Amino acid sequence: MIMKKRGIDLHLEGLQALSRRLPDCHPLRETIDKKIGMKNAGIRGELKLVKVFENYTFLDEIYILHDVSFYSTGRAQIDCLVITPNFALILEVKNIAGEMSFLVGTGQISRVLENGQIDHFESPMVQIDRNSDLLFDWFRLKDIHMPILGAVVMTNSTQKVNVQPNQYPVLFLGEIPSFIKRQIKNHTEIQPNQAKTIAEMLVKEHQPFNPFPICDRWHVDTACLKKGVFCTKCCDGMMKRSFRTWVCEACFHRDPYAHIQAIKEWFMLIGGEITNKKCREFLGVQSHQLVSRLLKEMNLIIEGKGNRTTYKMGFREGKVA
Repeated sequence: MIMKKRGIDLHLEGLQALSRRLPDCHPLRETIDKKIGMKNAGIRGELKLVKVFENYTFLDEIYILHDVSFYSTGRAQIDCLVITPNFALILEVKNIAGEMSFLVGTGQISRVLENGQIDHFESPMVQIDRNSDLLFDWFRLKDIHMPILGAVVMTNSTQKVNVQPNQYPVLFLGEIPSFIKRQIKNHTEIQPNQAKTIAEMLVKEHQPFNPFPICDRWHVDTACLKKGVFCTKCCDGMMKRSFRTWVCEACFHRDPYAHIQAIKEWFMLIGGEITNKKCREFLGVQSHQLVSRLLKEMNLIIEGKGNRTTYKMGFREGKVA
């Protein structure tokens, strides 16, 4: 049973907004775009794993938690957590092209592409270890006694693994159901009738990662950001306010609500609280009355009155809270 579905990746949304508003010549532009590509690849891999659990029916009592994050003695972020009466299984998902090798004793993996390019990443073994320790501490705080297993899931069917680790198994998508069934046979039932309760507790304590403000996280000077309302259709053109709507200067697309995304990006990138003046400067409009109306129509947290009015935005799983 899928107890928790994947949420929207707030960090990816923030990085996409940052890339859109950074000048082309900015020194971090290439790094940001590369990070976006890696995150998109990771999400595609996790969605493939979601399909496996959606299309496979287990006869045993199994609860699946996708993209779960919680605190114990630190913050755990787990791609997929499987809870059974016998054990908890941490699945670390990787969607990496090329030939991969686990560099034993270094905490890294190396990836070689067809063009000979060599990249190094943190080993998923390290990530499993970290999350396993945090889950163990969470169990201990709740007086739960259950074995914690781990496995790396490779979602790219063309992936070649040259050097296999001996710490945790490396599985491809088609191997996951049979692997879980084997582990159930090999482990005694520890928490009879409590697996669902444990899964529900974890879902209740889930705290989505909030990476905002992105500019602070990536040490970007907010003064260099492109201001204005981007076209919601062609994405490249800038929009101007005209007769109660926004009109793209490039493709002439009209959208009366285009400002919503721009204001959301302000909160993602700069953060804190926005005033009418700051909003006017960011949107590129002069009317105090117009901006006051646009801000009040959004689902924002409003504090103060008159010229001291400020607005804040809450984020929850990628949505305005």
